Order: sequence, then structure tokens, then C-alpha cells
Amino acid sequence: MAVTRSMKSESTFSSEEKKDESDFPADDLAAGGSDHNIHQAPKHELPLPQSQLDSLSHDKIPRNDVNNNNGMGKNDCEDDNETSNKTSNKTSPQSNTSRSTSSNNNNNSNSSKGKFLVSGGVHPREYAPPQLVFEFAIHLLSNYNIDADITWIVDHTEIHIITHVNPDGRIIAEGVRAAYWRKNVNPGNERDGCSAGEIGVDINRNFDFVWGDTGGASDDPCDESYMGSDAASESETRVLEDYARSIFPAGQQKSDPEDMMDVALGEGISDIYMDVHSYGEYTYYPWGHVDKQSKDNEALEALGRKISSFNGHDLWAPGHDFVYPVSGDTSDYMYGVLGVASYGLEIGDDFYESCNNFESDVLPSNLPALMYAARVAKKPFSLGKGPDVLDLSAVMVDDYYRVTASASDSQLVNIDGYSNFNTGGQTITEVRLYLDVHPDDYDGSSTVWNMEAVDGSFDSSEEKLEVAIFTSSLGISSGRHALFAQARDGDGYLGPVSSVFIEVDQVETLPPTSLPTNKPTMKPTDEPTASPTTNPTETQSYTPSTFPSELVTNPPSPFPTFTITVEPTNSPSASKSKTVCNLFFSNNTIIASSFLLGIFRHYL
Repeated sequence: MAVTRSMKSESTFSSEEKKDESDFPADDLAAGGSDHNIHQAPKHELPLPQSQLDSLSHDKIPRNDVNNNNGMGKNDCEDDNETSNKTSNKTSPQSNTSRSTSSNNNNNSNSSKGKFLVSGGVHPREYAPPQLVFEFAIHLLSNYNIDADITWIVDHTEIHIITHVNPDGRIIAEGVRAAYWRKNVNPGNERDGCSAGEIGVDINRNFDFVWGDTGGASDDPCDESYMGSDAASESETRVLEDYARSIFPAGQQKSDPEDMMDVALGEGISDIYMDVHSYGEYTYYPWGHVDKQSKDNEALEALGRKISSFNGHDLWAPGHDFVYPVSGDTSDYMYGVLGVASYGLEIGDDFYESCNNFESDVLPSNLPALMYAARVAKKPFSLGKGPDVLDLSAVMVDDYYRVTASASDSQLVNIDGYSNFNTGGQTITEVRLYLDVHPDDYDGSSTVWNMEAVDGSFDSSEEKLEVAIFTSSLGISSGRHALFAQARDGDGYLGPVSSVFIEVDQVETLPPTSLPTNKPTMKPTDEPTASPTTNPTETQSYTPSTFPSELVTNPPSPFPTFTITVEPTNSPSASKSKTVCNLFFSNNTIIASSFLLGIFRHYL
């Protein structure tokens, strides 16, 4: 269901492009706004000795107000009855490395899967993003083999989650809240002239794409948007660049990215990246360094609109509300260099998001947005233009299942506050329902139904659908089965898959039915009639390991991250634990459950 959009007015707009530095209270940066490119921030001296700043570790950072605050803190949200299920993450005495989660079904891992990489914590003062992406992981694993959509998404998608890209900075942001710490804590060789509260590099200006453009970053080492001494000069930047390069297809990566900015990726690409920030309630996509649409703008905007239909965000993008330029950031790098669909979210309405608002608004509105991105990871530019199957339902009526749904080419893309988009008005031409086989895996041998339009004909961009399934006459075995639905529009675009489970109690012998059981004349994985501009010529295989259940220390890795590798349980009755609002980094916890296989630690 699309979210009703609340448009920002001039009098209530909170992003920094409407303000200058004098607008911000000296002791409350929360009066500011989006942190995607903020560099008008008050300067604060850190209330700790410089020697402690130089040798960061958890036990050396004062936690003077962590448990006494109005933000997403332990005392605000934690239920004492839930703490027994948590195990503490240990920290390296040498450094705090990025934290990531990789989630997929190890029994079905191959390079043909779509890949979805989502990151949080680039800017440490943004408390909500790491919590959101962690909750996303818990949501997937808690509902695997229970929710049909989540089950197929986990089975068919490699989902990589980095909760804290900038963990050292997070220690400052938690321990010294008045600092509103944004950068990393690398003092660098440029410290001279900067106070202790001004050192570091803005990780989101340090990526190796259009780096050095002072129109969207600062070359002043004391500034909050300081770009660093060189492209990818920071370890946090290099870790994320290398990790993304290792999982995304090599054939999609550009050989000369900045000279190839006007070369379209095409609709045949796979995989998607999303970076989560706060705050301002925006969805953004390339280009970010310049107010100019990319050659793939139609596909980027179509999917960006659909993502925003769930959380009510405005579009921060060329041709819309281009708030201000940002150069050397994650989003432009992933699209411009690695050749994947790339997006960012600015969630919530505060850096130190309140627990009440996070749990009542931020989490429930942004989880579906992340789910939709995962749903289209296999072919984001193509599937994002196709029609969506909504409200898929299967109800037992007498001796058959009545399966109903709606298909729409316009509902999610034609969002409130924006004119109708050209990908959102095509007629629905067919909707197919597959028994126990995902359309991507269909080989012509499985049972398939053509769903029927309730009004008798496919003549609109919005259709109500139904079909009757007599399980006994088709010889469907007893037990649980999965139905997969996919729609096609008049331009030939297939949309994302929707799924539902059905339970068949027993098989009875009944007379044959004349209800349709025909097979489609073309495979549902065929390319749309609008052929892709470019097709990847090579993919990179990713093979996850099976880990033991105890904590293990590994030798140094070329991609140093704190990795939680999980495999979902097959038991619908598996125990699940509720997470608490905001996992402070020093007290960061992993919920103990039947689907946690192991924790590995890599050191820098």
C-alpha cells in the first residue's frame, strides 16, 4: 500500500540547504537536517584527553551520558525480560572494524542470484540507520519459512548487511553526544590547526569517484565534509569499496568510470546497493555530485519512486528536489564505478532518533522499502519498470483454493506529490501463477495457471484477479506448497514476484476440472521487448561458508569486517527474540536464536 505523502513547506523544511551555520543552536544539532551532505554543523571540543582520542578503544571512551538521553538509548526501549537471549559482541583491542551480516540459504548459493548490499553507520551521529539495517536482518531470518515472500527472497538473493561502516566514530558519537560526531577519527597529517573535535575524514566524501570536487565536498581538514587527503584514503572507505567489488559482477564494472558517466548500464544489469542515513525523509539516487540525470534515470527513478511509496519519502534527485551536490559518496560510486542500481535513504527526523518514533514510524515504514529493494535485486532496472502483484491471497473454499490478487503498473510508481511517471501507465496483459517453482527457475514442467481478470478482460493498468485451484484433481500432495505470481505489462516488462503458502490436507479423487492448467508459451524470465542497452558479460561467484557455532578468531582478511553469517532454520516454530531499540555500539548485541550459526572476527 502506498503511503500518503506529506509535502514539506518552506516554513517547516529542516534540511541544511535552507539554513546557514548561524541557524543551528550551539548545543543542539538536531535542529539541523539531512546528514547526507551536511557540512554546516556547530563545532564542539571533545571532553576527553587527546591521548585517549589517539588510541581509541571501548574502554577508553567515556560513556558519560549513554544511559541518560532522550534518543534511542538502552533505558528508553529495552525490556528487562528480553535481555537473557543476548550475547555480547567482543571488540578488538586494536581497532573497531566494520560490522556486516551476510544472509542467504547456503544450499542454493550461486552467481545467478541477485545481490543486495545495504549499509549503515557511515556517519556515526546517525543512530537509527544501523538499527534499521540490523532489524532488517532479524526480520528476514525470523520470518524465513513462515512468510512466503521472505522465504523466496532469502533463497534467491544474496543479502549483505553492513551495520556499522564507521565504528570508531560511533564510539565518539555515543560517548560524547554533544560532539555530534560525523567523520571518522583518523587524525591524519592535516591535524595542525584543527581542534580535537574537528579531526577526521567524512567517509561519504572519500570514495573514488568524482573525488576532489569541492562543489560537493570540502578540502578543509577541519570541515565536517572534509574529503580526505586522497581518494579512498581511509580504511573504512577501502573496506566498503573492496567488499562491494568482491560481490558485484565484474562484467558490470566500468573500466574508466569518470569518462564513461554518459554510458548507460542498461536494463539487463543485476544487483542493488542501498546506503541508509538520517535524517530528512528522502530517497536519493545518482547523480548526486551534479544536478543532472544519468543515462539510466528512467529506471533509477521508477524504482526510486516505488521504494518511496512505502516510506513516504520525497525524491532527492536531479529533476526533483536536488537539495545540494555531494561528491565522492557511496551512491555515485556504486552506480558509476561498479555498475549496479544504487540508492540512499535519509530516514527519520533526528540524528538521535527517539525510540518511540523509530518503533512507531521509522521501522514499520522503511522495512517494506528494504524488502522491495531485495525483491527486485535480480534485475532492478527491468523489474522496477514492471507491474506489481499486490494483496496475493489464497483461501480454502469447500474443496478448492480461491486465489485472488491485484496487479498494478501504476500504484507504486505514481506516488503522491509527483506527476505520473511514464513507466506507470501500461496495460496489464497477463498474470501467471506457478506451483512450487519460482518463475526464474521455471523449465516448462511445472503446473502454471493464467489468472483471470475479474472484469473479464485485461484492458487497464490496474486489474483485479482470481483463479480456482482444485488441489485434489491436480494430484497435489498433502502438506505445504508455495504459489508464485508474476505480472507482465503491455511493454513486455515483467514485474517482481509475489508469493503465498497454501496447506493441502489430503488428496481426494474427484472428477477432472476444466479450470485452466495451461503452460505459458514463453518463459516468464524472457527479456522485455525494450532490449537492454548493456548486458553483463561476466559474473563473480560468491560461495558462503558454513561456520561452527562458537566464536572463532581468524587470521587477517583482505576485507576486514565483523561478519555474522546465518542460515535460516526450516522450522516454522523456531524461537524468535525481540530486539531492543538502538544497539549502542559498546553494548551491541546479537539475538541468540536457532538460526545463528556462527560469529567470525577479522582484524585490521
